[in-house]
Amino acid sequence: MITSKATMLSRISSRHNLLARKNISTDASYFQRKAILKQQRIQSHMDRIKKLDERQKRRDGSPKEVMKLEFREWWDTRRSHEESLDRKARQVKKDWKIEVAVVLERLPVVLDDTTDLEKDFDELQAYLRQFGKDYPKELVPQRTMQALVTDEDLLAELPLNFRPAPRETEADHSGRLDTLDRKLKNRVFFLLEDDQGSWKFPESSVEDGESLQATAERILREQVGKELELYFPSSAPIAVQVKEEEEGAYFGTKKFFMRVQHDEGNVVKGIKHGWLDREEIVGSMEGDEDSIFYHYLL
Repeated sequence: MITSKATMLSRISSRHNLLARKNISTDASYFQRKAILKQQRIQSHMDRIKKLDERQKRRDGSPKEVMKLEFREWWDTRRSHEESLDRKARQVKKDWKIEVAVVLERLPVVLDDTTDLEKDFDELQAYLRQFGKDYPKELVPQRTMQALVTDEDLLAELPLNFRPAPRETEADHSGRLDTLDRKLKNRVFFLLEDDQGSWKFPESSVEDGESLQATAERILREQVGKELELYFPSSAPIAVQVKEEEEGAYFGTKKFFMRVQHDEGNVVKGIKHGWLDREEIVGSMEGDEDSIFYHYLL
C-alpha cells in the first residue's frame, strides 16, 4: 500500500495534536506514552464512577420513601402478629370463623379538578406543537401556533341556554350521605349505619359450600337489595382481617373483603346507609386500631 507524503504529514500532525491535548510530551517513548494514556483512561473511569455516585447521593439530606417505609413497618408487624395467631390456633386445635365483608364502591363520575401543573403542561404542549421539520413553502403551509383551548372557550361553543351539570351537587352542600349524587370526583363506598351511629360494610358468615364470591352476592341481595347492577372485578378478596376471640368454639374470625363496583340501580328503601369516601370512612374511625387498616384497604 502506497501512502502519499501529504497523508503521512496529516497523520503525524493528528498524533501530535492528540498528545498535546493529553499533556504528553512528544519526546516520550512509545511505552511511556502508552502507560500515560492508560493511566488517564483509568482516572477518567474513576471520575465517571464518582460523579454517578454523587448524583445518586444528591438527595441524601431529604427523606425518601417515607410512605413506603411506614406501610412496611405496619404490614410487617401485622403479618407477624397474624402468623403467631395461626400457630396458636393450631396448637389449641380450633378452627377459624370465616366471614365476608363487601366493599361496594361507586367509581368517580367526573374528572378531578385540573392542577396548576397540568395546566402548565398543556400550555407547554400547545407551544411546542408549532415547531417541527421545515418543508418548502410551496408544498406545505407554514405552521402556526395553536392557541390553548380553555374551559371558557369550550363553554362558549355549547348551544344557547345549555349549561353542564354542576360538579358540586346539592348533596355535597347539604351533607346528605344516603345518595349516590355526592362526591362525584371521588370513589364512594356503601356502608350500613347501626343504632349507635357507627358505620360498617355489609358482612355475613360463609355458609357451608359457599365460595367467597357467592357469599358476597348473597350479602348484597339480602342487605342491599336486588335492584343493583354490579360488577365483580375479581373473585379473589382484596384483604383479610384477622381477630382473636377470647371465648367461643372458634379461635377467632377471619374476615375477607370482596370488592364490588356499582353500575346502575339504587339500594332498597328503608335501611340506614351512606355513601362515604375514603377520608370520611377513616375519619369516622379515628382513634380505632382499624383506622390504619381501612386507610390502606381503600
